Amino acid sequence: MAVGSAFGAATICLDRLVERIDTRRIEIAALKPLVAAVRNAFSHGIAAPRWYVKSHRFERVDLYSLRGPQVDREALKVGSFDYSKIGGPTLWYRAKDYIVSAQHKRLNKKL
Repeated sequence: MAVGSAFGAATICLDRLVERIDTRRIEIAALKPLVAAVRNAFSHGIAAPRWYVKSHRFERVDLYSLRGPQVDREALKVGSFDYSKIGGPTLWYRAKDYIVSAQHKRLNKKL
């Protein structure tokens, strides 16, 4: 349960960061809807997250640039959260590194 709680909390933070980053970058554009879907899953139950993807959000998210899978958000639409469907915790760690790095670059440009 501690891993799930940490994963959910980290995703909430990533969601906030990805809102502020230029989505013209292909990796950020791919991650933004997936981060939102994961955040949504955990917001509906931190101890027992469940996918809930609305039909207007059905799309394929290609995580190839992060050495991850192609995620079909329609296939996630309802059901128990499963880390393997998004490439597992290892991919999420790479995604976190990428988003944080992009945020640092954005902040450094402002200085």
